[in-house]
Amino acid sequence: MKKLSMLMLVLGLAACGNSKKAEGGATSDEGTAPTGPTAMEHAGHGEAEDPHADHDDHDDHGEHAAGEHGDHDHQALEVGEPSEESVFLLDSEWTNSDGKKTKLDVVKGHPTIVLMFYGSCESVCPVLIEDVKKTFAGLSDAAKAKTRVLLVSFDPKRDTPEKLAAMAKKRGADQPGWYLLHGTDSQVRKLSLVLGIQYRETADGQFNHSNVLTLLDAEGRVAHQVEGVGKPADEIIERIEKAAGGGGTVEHADH
Repeated sequence: MKKLSMLMLVLGLAACGNSKKAEGGATSDEGTAPTGPTAMEHAGHGEAEDPHADHDDHDDHGEHAAGEHGDHDHQALEVGEPSEESVFLLDSEWTNSDGKKTKLDVVKGHPTIVLMFYGSCESVCPVLIEDVKKTFAGLSDAAKAKTRVLLVSFDPKRDTPEKLAAMAKKRGADQPGWYLLHGTDSQVRKLSLVLGIQYRETADGQFNHSNVLTLLDAEGRVAHQVEGVGKPADEIIERIEKAAGGGGTVEHADH
C-alpha cells in the first residue's frame, strides 16, 4: 500500500508540473505581442496617412502635368528637301476659317509665307505664328499689300474652320490676305511633301513636326525656308521686298 501511495503521489506531482509548464508557455506566447506605443504603431500601420491626402488639387496637378508634357515632349523634325513643283498643282478644295471653299492658287501671283502648325499646341506653334507676324510686320506697306500668308493645320480632326477662326483672333492672325486652311489628312500630307515638311501624330494626340517658315514665289514654288523657332526671317523680308519693287519675281535660294 505504501508503494502504491508513493507512486500515485509521484504521478500527481508530475501532472501538476506539466500543467504549470503549459500555462507558462501560453504566458510566454502572449508576451511576444506588442504592447504600449509599439502596439499602437502596428495597429495604425495599416491606416497610414496618405501623404497626398491633403493635396486638394492633386488630380488637377496630374492633368496639368500631362498637358505640359504634351508640349514639352515636342520633337522638332528636320525639314526635308522641298519639291521644285508648284503647290498649285495640288488642285483640291480647302476650307478657309470663314467657312468658304478655296484652293491653294488663291495666293497665285503673290509672294506667300506658309506655316504648317496645329491649334492645340501651346508652346512651339504660337511662337512660330509670332515669327510669321514679325516677318510680315517687317515688310514695307507696298510689300505687305502684295504678300499673302497661308497657315495650314496638321490636325484636321480638331482644327475645324470655326476653331481656326477663334485661334486667328486670339493670335492676331485674322489679317487681310491671311488664310487659315482646313483640309483632309490626304491634302495636308500632300502639301507637306511638296514643302519638305515632316510631321507625325504622337500617342497623346500632339504632333512632332518641322519648325519652318516657307516663302513661295508668285507661281507657288518654294523660294526660301527659315528653319527653327524664333529665328530672324530677314532673308524672307529681303526677297519679298525685292519682288515688290522689281516686277514681282521672288529670288530663289540655292537648295
